[in-house]
Amino acid sequence: MADLQEHRSASLGLFIPAFSGMVCALLLLNPTFMPGVGLSVCLVALIGVTSLLGERMIQKWPLCQPLVHPILASALLLSLYYSLSRYVQWLAPEDREWFLLALDRRYLSFEWETWFQNWANPWATDILQAVYASFYFFPFILGFSFVPGRKWEALYATTDRIILGFLLTYCGYFLVPARSPYDFLEYSMALPSSGLQETLHAAFVESSPMKWDCFPSGHTTMSAFVAWCAWQRLGLMKWVFVLWSALTILATLYLRYHYLVDILVGLLCFLAWVWVSERIFGRLREVQVPAPLKSTP
Repeated sequence: MADLQEHRSASLGLFIPAFSGMVCALLLLNPTFMPGVGLSVCLVALIGVTSLLGERMIQKWPLCQPLVHPILASALLLSLYYSLSRYVQWLAPEDREWFLLALDRRYLSFEWETWFQNWANPWATDILQAVYASFYFFPFILGFSFVPGRKWEALYATTDRIILGFLLTYCGYFLVPARSPYDFLEYSMALPSSGLQETLHAAFVESSPMKWDCFPSGHTTMSAFVAWCAWQRLGLMKWVFVLWSALTILATLYLRYHYLVDILVGLLCFLAWVWVSERIFGRLREVQVPAPLKSTP
């Protein structure tokens, strides 16, 4: 992967276009009825083409890479996530929620009431909801931490690892599409809150059209992976990321957004992705700062 790290974006030039092509193939080859399949294919293909154009821009003007590489790749990743709502439930239309719930209760002995009800309080609910919502910002905080020292190669390396990690979790939604427990289960008590939880839930959860994104828990896998990246490259600030990741994982269960099996599989995916990413890209801790970039004619 060394050639991808020199004035190239693996995210824009390879990962996002490849994922987009895979999705288009799945949609076109899917034998079951799928409403709006033509529009879905066009939207996903447009994301892939935009990604390739972004890579072409980096090749032509390498000095723009610190801005284009992480920001465009993140925007296209988010676009792919929202596009999932158009077709995931049609690729595997059978419900998986009761299967995951059965695993929780029969084999893991997990129920919200027995684990959290006795210590649930407004402070815990609001703080954990704020931490859960911050999941969408912490990867950017990690990226910005490389800017003051102009550690561009570390920025590119972590961006590619994080983008590909998210894309791999999306594949899990194809295989096991499932809604969150809060979306279809009834509980003996509402989450106690002073108002912040309801506001953030409406802004970051209810507003999302994608509802089949439980398995595996992307919040678990990727918050842990972002914290691991911070552990490899940052100083004392790495402890902030570790604490944030631990609270994020706790929040997924406390706020009724995930099944316990989602979390356990998410942790296994995190460990597997650390091992695989280190062998695909090389050791993140050893990434060096490259020579200054020069624009090509």
